[in-house]
Amino acid sequence: MKSRRPKTRTLADFIQRGASADILSGVHDDPDAIESIDLEGSITSEAPPPNSTTKTRSKRKSKSNPAKPEESFFSAEQKLADRAAQIAHSKQLDNESQAIRLQAQAAELLDGILNLDEFEQAVCQWTARKPFCWEGAWLGALAPLSAATWRKTQRPILIVLSQHQDVETVARDLDFFLEHNCEVFPPVADEIAEDALQQMETIQRLQVLSRLQRYRESRHRELPPVVVTTIQAIMHHVPSPEQLDHDRRNVSVGQRVDLAKLKGWLSENGYRTTTSVQLPGEFTARGGILDVYPPDCAEPRRIEWFDDEIESIRSFDPITQRSMNRLERVDLIAADEAMKDEASLL
Repeated sequence: MKSRRPKTRTLADFIQRGASADILSGVHDDPDAIESIDLEGSITSEAPPPNSTTKTRSKRKSKSNPAKPEESFFSAEQKLADRAAQIAHSKQLDNESQAIRLQAQAAELLDGILNLDEFEQAVCQWTARKPFCWEGAWLGALAPLSAATWRKTQRPILIVLSQHQDVETVARDLDFFLEHNCEVFPPVADEIAEDALQQMETIQRLQVLSRLQRYRESRHRELPPVVVTTIQAIMHHVPSPEQLDHDRRNVSVGQRVDLAKLKGWLSENGYRTTTSVQLPGEFTARGGILDVYPPDCAEPRRIEWFDDEIESIRSFDPITQRSMNRLERVDLIAADEAMKDEASLL
């Protein structure tokens, strides 16, 4: 008597059912067994009752391949995460070492420029306020020549370009040579530009003016700034130094200040009220706490009142909104360019 061939299932059968199959085992040695197929854990194939031989094989298989605990999956994920962290740390170290090598090469380049006789003659003419001209220099040579001049003279430098699209390129190169001591004075945005863009450029111009004023008030004790701008931008009217001094409000710990009047002063001087302070020129108040972002500060300030007296002043992170460092005072400058008298960057 011939033995009946077992029913077989093909991949086409499962595709017609609309399920994806994952074949776990091949054809068994036992003709009475059916291939074990897992349909994403939802459908399992049935087999006839195992005989003694099948039971013995199952026991041996379970002993040789014990089921792994669920923690093995998480341990594998942890290993992958640790490996990714090691790779990221290694890349960071490589970038830092590369930056150090580039900084050393940049210093060697500036030293070479400073040793040129032609450069020494040009700097002497410039410090004597005599006109001179470097002919045949490419745009890429402007940053190292200006950086070398700054190192030689330790004086503020104003770089005026004809094309606005070249400003960011030169400023980025100068940041590399001068370690982020470069300022960009942008031109006035078009009237069709969005209000947010106009406000950002206004804040940026006020930051440059405030930096120049601090350098003047420090009697040259601070690092002299390097400003990159265009012909159009330097012709724009800006507040004079006297007006910048007038449109300034100093607030210190222990001082009695009317919060309502201070909020009114901020609104009159170009600050925008918002629910969460994230950009320069914004402020918000809740209860006895005032968050304000002066245009010339690297981080916003959080001022807390006890009754009508200022109890504390802290800087805080605009992203996490967590307080950082305690301060004794904060200088609030105007956040707009409303001019009572005409002046320019020159």
